Amino acid sequence: MSDWKGSARTNYFRVVDMEGLQKALEPFEIDIQTHPTEPDYVMLHPGNNSQDGGFEWIIEDDEGMDLEFSFEDDVMPFVAEGEVVVMQECGADKLRYLNGSAQAYIRNGENVDVVTIGLGGIYKLAAKQFGIDENEIASCSYDDLPASKDNQAQRPAPKG
Repeated sequence: MSDWKGSARTNYFRVVDMEGLQKALEPFEIDIQTHPTEPDYVMLHPGNNSQDGGFEWIIEDDEGMDLEFSFEDDVMPFVAEGEVVVMQECGADKLRYLNGSAQAYIRNGENVDVVTIGLGGIYKLAAKQFGIDENEIASCSYDDLPASKDNQAQRPAPKG
């Protein structure tokens, strides 16, 4: 049995309360790296304590209670107004499947807006762009083949 191994990080973004950010992230053991020439800008990554290379979204505290990490609650209150934080995470379970996602966050006052994309969305996008059914595209996992592989004569020609 193989395990998912990944990597994650953010872009550099401007922080207005470094002590607050450090305190909020301390339980999650997330590494905060200051930009080499701009001390108000930091980058986050899971650090050496991550079990699989990705961010630990749920941890257990000293009392055995679950603590949930979220960028909205634990990072964005300390980010400069209007600054965009991008988090990227990707990984693989050997060659059985690859996955990845990215989120972008922006703080406007007390509100945080977020947009998310994932690698898995390529199938829907390709099907729409090429004018074929999503089932006609083999997924990047195991030994998957397209749904029409048994009847190639009926497989529609891609458009575009």
